Amino acid sequence: DTIIISYIVKDPQLLATYRVATIIPFAINFIPNIAVNYYYPEFAKNAHNPSQVRKLARFVAKRMFIFSAVVSLMLILLAKPLLLLIFGTSYLDSVLPFQIIAFGYWIIATFRTVNGNILAAMGKAKLSFYLTILILIANIITTYLMVMHYSINGAAIAIVMMYLFSSILGYVALKLVLRGLQND
Repeated sequence: DTIIISYIVKDPQLLATYRVATIIPFAINFIPNIAVNYYYPEFAKNAHNPSQVRKLARFVAKRMFIFSAVVSLMLILLAKPLLLLIFGTSYLDSVLPFQIIAFGYWIIATFRTVNGNILAAMGKAKLSFYLTILILIANIITTYLMVMHYSINGAAIAIVMMYLFSSILGYVALKLVLRGLQND
């Protein structure tokens, strides 16, 4: 996204403003990964038991839903004072993209991270690889179009759209894998 912004917008200040907006939401993406990695052995152990995988997935997703909703809401509500405190008045234009990406954190932490790691734990790395390629292509196209029309706010919206798209793809893929196991 930063490459696309620098190519289309060609304004170093806007690019810096966007980078400031992404720092905190991107930095906290490790939290859902840690939570899901904690349960990774359980998913791997039960990889051939679809009902157990579903049960554990719901358990983890419910907790991540609540946790990430609280974190996202706090980041959205405290965006301006947080960015002022950390980066100063020069980056006040980053508040809206920050809030948009902070909302996206809720989506990625609740859905994409959980589904993607479950697929990996079930030994579906090849499927995850193909999904990632599809998401990457869609991401480049979406980001390009959104930046063309809405500048850095468009880039932030594109991130959220890709979080949503990848979450839906991961959910559908996991459903199909579990259904396939159920039928075996």
